[in-house]
Amino acid sequence: MIWVFGAVSFFCSFFLVLFLLMLTNNAFANVGVFSPQQRITGALWPQASTTIEVEKEALTLDFQTEKRLLDIVDVEANYSLFNNSELPENITAGFPVPYYVTSADIILGDKASDYTVSEIDLEGLSDIDEENRNWLKETIVWRDPITTEVYAEHEIEMWQKVNILIFDISLLPLEKTDLKVRYDHPPSFDRYKYVNEIYHFDYLLEPASFWADFGSLTVKFHVPHNWEFASNMEVEKLEGSNNVYEVYYQGLPENMLNISLMSKDGFWFGHGTVIGVWVMAIIAILSISFLGGLKSDNLYVKMITILIIAIIAIKLFLTFRFTSNNLLTLIIIIFLLALSVRLYERAAKRI
Repeated sequence: MIWVFGAVSFFCSFFLVLFLLMLTNNAFANVGVFSPQQRITGALWPQASTTIEVEKEALTLDFQTEKRLLDIVDVEANYSLFNNSELPENITAGFPVPYYVTSADIILGDKASDYTVSEIDLEGLSDIDEENRNWLKETIVWRDPITTEVYAEHEIEMWQKVNILIFDISLLPLEKTDLKVRYDHPPSFDRYKYVNEIYHFDYLLEPASFWADFGSLTVKFHVPHNWEFASNMEVEKLEGSNNVYEVYYQGLPENMLNISLMSKDGFWFGHGTVIGVWVMAIIAILSISFLGGLKSDNLYVKMITILIIAIIAIKLFLTFRFTSNNLLTLIIIIFLLALSVRLYERAAKRI
């Protein structure tokens, strides 16, 4: 009867912990750790019909990381412009940026351009695309960096306003010039599936088709060491590079650019799903405490058992990066430690 009671207690405790996880963890909840990209971003486009052509665009992304965190994406878009007209062209251009972006570098030719940052309703963006706004119907797709499978989709129309850089472009007849737009982009992220955040970079492309013509697009980015990524574009690793990837298009691709990436630092034996880490930790703590109790007459075994349990608890603490926002993670760890001590004592009494 004692052994039966012990087994029942073990499994009841185990499922109680899993139940607490289901209530508190992002993998099971309808809402979790989530930070959306603040409004649509990307794609230089004219605010009215123009004779200016974009001969080529080179988009460079610098994912600035620190250990398991992605703080910012340094975005630099370089354009080669050509006024295909015998007349001068003076237009106003717009470049949407995330909500938190209040400053940028805009260089036209070799001179910095003045600009304003405005918040505009989607319906009031420009006259050029009033009848054809297919880009507003696009879906932002989030992919699992490990499996590359889609696990979430968001409609662009969820944003009702656009934060946009507005500036003027003036070109003489048949003049060519370069334009650079650079800004710091705060990525969106979520932690529904893994112990680490999956970061997402989403960038509009279609509005660039509103120029008189669009030549080619090159996208290049560097993936940090021990990070995994997935993209909706078929990027290729540059030969001889240190995890630099590139994709080239003649013309514009059909869809917007989506990149999802995540660090693998902190994974347990290469495994980083939230439920997987918790199950491994729970089984390890409860098994070690029980087996250690069977040898409790040996002082060294006692010490090793307690040390191993403490190491696992600390590993859990560091894996989930305890903050005031996940106090329940610490409570669960304390519960596991208390339960392991109880099982340890029970096993010791049976010797």
